[in-house]
Amino acid sequence: MNQNNIMSVCRTFFTLILACVLSTILFAQTKKIEKKPVPNKVEVEGPVFEIFDVSQKAVFPGGDEGLQRFIAENIKYPVIALKNDTQGTINVMFIVDTKGKVKDVVILGKAKGDGLDEEAMRVIKLTSGMWKPAMQRDKPVNMRFRIPIKFQIF
Repeated sequence: MNQNNIMSVCRTFFTLILACVLSTILFAQTKKIEKKPVPNKVEVEGPVFEIFDVSQKAVFPGGDEGLQRFIAENIKYPVIALKNDTQGTINVMFIVDTKGKVKDVVILGKAKGDGLDEEAMRVIKLTSGMWKPAMQRDKPVNMRFRIPIKFQIF
């Protein structure tokens, strides 16, 4: 074999190695990652719509004012939070399902602690079954809500 043939074989070999490495890198980047379900999460059947995706949003009896009144009348400021002067706004996210029941209640953002998060979740769960479900194309649908609940000591 002369030197030109050896160089040609080396270039071909190098090109094949490079092709293998690049295809491995590309395959690794496009590999799908399987999402695992979140534990302790209640699954709702069907898609979940945002407020801007529905023709009629889910409604609490008395509307937004009725919901605010219900929360104010049923919330119990945790004793430990009173002792520690813990206050703040808890942002709660939940789903009102097609039957007007509350599902998947979670706290958004950093927890305030001293029982405020748990109390906000408790009072939202009390509203389950009281809602008129959201509507899309004249059919009830699941709708996601995000509301702030303010804890303030006067």
